[in-house]
Amino acid sequence: MDMHGHLTFLLLSLYGPGTFIRATVLPDLPRVVALSEDTVSGTRVAEVTVSCSNSSSSPNVTLESIEPNHPFNSIAISSDPMDATTFRAEVTLHAGAELDARQVNQYTLILRAACPGEDEVEERLFVQVTPGHVLRCDSPFASAEGDVVQVLADVAPRTPLYAVLPQPLGGLTFRLRNHNTPLTLTRRGLVLAPDNGFDPCKDTQCEAMAPPAVTGEIRSTRRLEVTRAHLLIRAYNALHPKDHATATVNITVQRTDRQAPRCVPAIFVYGSGKSGVHRTLCCTQVMGQRLNCWLPCHRSQVPETMSPGSTLETLRCTHSTSTDGCLHYALEGPPSSLSHLCMEGPQLKVNITLDYDSEAMAALGFQLTATIVVTVGGQPLQSTRVPVLVTVTPVNEFRPACPNGATFTVPETAAFGSVVGRVAGTDRDYPLDSLEYSLEGGTGPAQPFSIDRRTGEIRVVGSLDSQQQKNYRLVVRLTDTHNDLDPRMRQSRLCDVSVRLQAVPDQLPVCIPEVQELRITAGSPGSRQPVTRLVCHSSPDSAALTYTIVGGNEDGRFRLEGNTLVYLPNDRAEPHPFVLLVEVWGGSGARRRSSVVALVVHVSPRSTPVPPSPTTRPTTLQKEPLVVVQTEAVWNPPAWFVAVLTISGALLLATLGCIARNLLCSNRASGKLFLAKRSWDVMEHSGGKEEQGHPHASSPVYLA
Repeated sequence: MDMHGHLTFLLLSLYGPGTFIRATVLPDLPRVVALSEDTVSGTRVAEVTVSCSNSSSSPNVTLESIEPNHPFNSIAISSDPMDATTFRAEVTLHAGAELDARQVNQYTLILRAACPGEDEVEERLFVQVTPGHVLRCDSPFASAEGDVVQVLADVAPRTPLYAVLPQPLGGLTFRLRNHNTPLTLTRRGLVLAPDNGFDPCKDTQCEAMAPPAVTGEIRSTRRLEVTRAHLLIRAYNALHPKDHATATVNITVQRTDRQAPRCVPAIFVYGSGKSGVHRTLCCTQVMGQRLNCWLPCHRSQVPETMSPGSTLETLRCTHSTSTDGCLHYALEGPPSSLSHLCMEGPQLKVNITLDYDSEAMAALGFQLTATIVVTVGGQPLQSTRVPVLVTVTPVNEFRPACPNGATFTVPETAAFGSVVGRVAGTDRDYPLDSLEYSLEGGTGPAQPFSIDRRTGEIRVVGSLDSQQQKNYRLVVRLTDTHNDLDPRMRQSRLCDVSVRLQAVPDQLPVCIPEVQELRITAGSPGSRQPVTRLVCHSSPDSAALTYTIVGGNEDGRFRLEGNTLVYLPNDRAEPHPFVLLVEVWGGSGARRRSSVVALVVHVSPRSTPVPPSPTTRPTTLQKEPLVVVQTEAVWNPPAWFVAVLTISGALLLATLGCIARNLLCSNRASGKLFLAKRSWDVMEHSGGKEEQGHPHASSPVYLA
């Protein structure tokens, strides 16, 4: 076997099946590391141990993070001087790293390590960011370069120009890091103008120019006060100063017109208002100059039906040195307003439908606010800002809609004012479902119902009788309100409503008891004497009952006050019975029902003391017969029914007689047998006794 064959066998024995290959080990992971957000860049976050089986070379360790843009450097590997197979992997913060626990409070790092000839292993390191004591500003600058403050050149000395914080917190101090500025910063965070003010050069600060010593770039170092400058620039070798060359540079300073363009109108206010009620102050603000204001502003209405692409206003702007083609128009403002408006050159147009009835428009208060920024040549310093306020007005677009299946059922005994149901109409115009309800044909005997103008509730206002009319068809008019600025643009719709009467079974008034016998003693003449109170009820229980005396009220001595019977005494000297008939009425209209109650009232006269007299003879009052007639219903069956009932009764009696006779005969036979057996037992018992008394004598026994 040659050398190549030996090498092949050796490789197969090393990597053949069943051979164990050790994997790289990260014994320190997984674990959690706490890191303060005050930690400076370059700080070591964690040190991880990597254990290999051999020390031929350093392991390959990579770092990944689940969170994008993590602030950690690549892994740095160092060997352990005590153990050749152990290595140290360091995780550090990269330069310029800024930690903020309010944005990310934990990073999940994935470390993958592989030693030469060994399997790769993967573990995780969790870095928790804890809040520190770093002072942060709640309102960052508008750009990374900072805020730009525009001030007038003739501003008074030490005038406040900028405030670092609107309300400085106690215990905070501020200082300027750059010292080459004439501005002053107070300890409370106010930036002040120079002590001697600015040196005006037209309306801005101007600087002179000088090239730096290294790069060769020419920069301004002071105010430019001349229109032309001749610069003599010498370049030389830093190692050999004698090697140099001189060049002349001519610089022409161009005058710059920093005056912003003037635009008409200066403020857009769209909306509704009555003449003489609303006055809007219009102002033009030119950058670096004071406001110019006048009255009044342009006003117009913007209905919600204005189609997209319609022009709201054309802005007319002029500039002293530029043409209209050099003016640029841009729209700024909240995203909700910018989605509805757009600029096409100097024209402000509608971008999408101005839907007054949408929830998004209601959330904006039906007003769109924006600002048109007009710049000259795209330079921010030469700009004019025109505020825009667009008020969307409603338009009555939709007719009211009737409810589905407006059918109601009401009992015919419903009381006056009872609620039958509610007509729930709808309207898609804002405010939603703002409707008024009315009943066509009004209220009358043919239509005993009314409807509430605001709620749409239908109520009973007349008598109902299912025998006369079982169903009512009502025509309800729905009219929308507050959906258009013009009250003449109201829309309406007629809706059919069906009301079905539910019949209630007829029931007579019931009084307990139906016949009463009462005894009273008459009071003094001219007085009022209650006798009894009638207890009656009807169905339903809420139905009102009326009471009337229809008979027996002689001389008008009795009267009814509701359900109370009252007696009016007179000077009658002898007792007298009264038989009163009271009729009780229940129900209403044509469905009234009545019943009669009988009252027998015995009235005894008042007892008056009479002096004794020998000639006084007892007097017996003759009693008058009292006849009470009560009619009872009797059932008279037909003759065939009586005959069948008589025959059936006779057969039943005969059957019962036969059964009784058989029972008596069977009881008599069983009684005879019982007596014979009883006699035999007695004789046998007595014979036994005689045999015991005469044991040697024998005598015959005869049985009869």
